[in-house]
Amino acid sequence: MRVCAFADNGPTATANALSRENYFRVHPFFGHRKLCFAFKFPETDSVDFSFTITIFGEYPVLNIEPQKLNGCYVITPAPIGDSRGYFMRTYDEAIFRDHGLQTSWVQDNQSLSTVVHTVRGLHFQRPPSAETKLVRVIVGSILDVFVDLRNGSPTYGEWDSIELSQENNKTAYIPKGFAHGFCTLTSTVIVAYKVDRPYEPSDEGVLRWNDPDVGIKWPTEAPLISDRDKAAPVLRDLKPIDLERTD
Repeated sequence: MRVCAFADNGPTATANALSRENYFRVHPFFGHRKLCFAFKFPETDSVDFSFTITIFGEYPVLNIEPQKLNGCYVITPAPIGDSRGYFMRTYDEAIFRDHGLQTSWVQDNQSLSTVVHTVRGLHFQRPPSAETKLVRVIVGSILDVFVDLRNGSPTYGEWDSIELSQENNKTAYIPKGFAHGFCTLTSTVIVAYKVDRPYEPSDEGVLRWNDPDVGIKWPTEAPLISDRDKAAPVLRDLKPIDLERTD
């Protein structure tokens, strides 16, 4: 990576003597990032000194981090901001392909929850409708939870969680063979997620949200939850998900 700095005009001045405005520009083709600074003396509104730093080479559009349960990832974008707000990429087919992740999605779904500590889940689909999910929060925040139900997995029955919010912009990648659910942490929550298989009621299953054998640490013991999810079977009464099956 090569860094070049260009001084546009004026003398060099110390930062503590000046006020500073900065912004980002992104080259649309090469992916180079330009960081531009404009320095002003407090006594005048004119720009006395400015320079541009251009970083040549690729910069991380998405950071993909593996989690403790094999096949699960947290994906964090790199927002580019200025006085108007920000722009960020939340999905990139080429980057996902380079990491061996799913790139073919068949449905985009969205849910609205209006009561804090609403729990949805834990839902899954069996083959041939087993699904990968890509989950992110548009408004509010959630504790996103997933449980390994894969037959033969060394972490079968174990769970993990990720806080997803409109502030951290993170996305959860949850592979086939997991039960998935979430608990809202704010009063208004909009969750959007992609799936790589269509919804198929005949292949759908539910794991009880508070199964003591799984031991998920939820932020509440008295959630708002549907009757169906409340009455779901526990882990010991479910068959593991056999991902080798195709019928």
